[in-house]
Amino acid sequence: MLTAATSAAVGFTSISADPANAYERSYPIELRSTPTDETENSSNSLTKLNEERLATKRAFVDATRREMRNDPLGINPFSSSNVNFGETIAGASMWALALWFATGSRSNPIVTPLANALYKDEGDDVFEGEDEVGSPDGVLRPMQQQRQQQQQQSMPRRPNRNQWLTDRNDGYFSELPPSFMAILTIVYIFLGVLVDRSVYFFVADGDADVSLQLGGVCAIGGAFWEVGRLATMEKPVTRIEADRDVMLYDEFVDFASRRVIVGGPSCTCHRSDVVSAFRRFNPKYRRADDERYPLSDVEIERILKRWNREYGSGREMSSAGFFSGICIDGGADAFAPR
Repeated sequence: MLTAATSAAVGFTSISADPANAYERSYPIELRSTPTDETENSSNSLTKLNEERLATKRAFVDATRREMRNDPLGINPFSSSNVNFGETIAGASMWALALWFATGSRSNPIVTPLANALYKDEGDDVFEGEDEVGSPDGVLRPMQQQRQQQQQQSMPRRPNRNQWLTDRNDGYFSELPPSFMAILTIVYIFLGVLVDRSVYFFVADGDADVSLQLGGVCAIGGAFWEVGRLATMEKPVTRIEADRDVMLYDEFVDFASRRVIVGGPSCTCHRSDVVSAFRRFNPKYRRADDERYPLSDVEIERILKRWNREYGSGREMSSAGFFSGICIDGGADAFAPR
């Protein structure tokens, strides 16, 4: 048996591969030099190969410098120095898209200043035929103020044509008109061209493909960043949504003043108890999927947490959904389950 094992080991050793070497140890049998009458080129001369590579590099650098001098923005398709016009347009578009996402898309900091420069904020109340009643010293007297108020009350109101700009100036989100979106598109394309050419000349060494690829990667990253802002609700809300939040909080404060008791540590309640009591207190929110007054349990819970921090016990909700220090006054709720 020992003999068989020894034979197997010897056979395995004989068929195993030779260890690899880090350096090649084989050499040509015959060393051949280039004849004196044969012209040296990159195929038979290492010196010529290096010279050709250096010449190609110099020509590429000279072409890039010539393009920077003659067509720095790369927007002239008939320029002899611009051989990558299509890639330049694609790269500028990618960088414009990346800047659009990175700066917040329609909530970017350029919107409000540019809109105020191009449009007029007409305010909330606009009257047709409005005429100020002034005085010689520029101060409205009480009688003049009363007369002006009477005139405004009798004047018909016309809708604010730039209500979206009024909302933007007040810090709310609003939909942008198509004409202004077209202007923003032109602005961001111009910014994309500037960034693309900067990367093209100073980072990519005149390689349009590198600038295009970097722009695409930045656009994808900016898109994920924008989705993250939407998921974390960092975007400003509209005026209607803000007014609804204020109304809901006021209604919850009124409910809490009548149905919620702020007591000691022994006073506890579950979030579902507060949600149910609030829906019984406000019949219009009885159903979460009501068409006129939709209100989910998550929204009520969010309002409850805010109220508890400001007026309640100040303690955070436990992982099981219990609030310590507050409880529902069942005696004041006639429809509470017994």
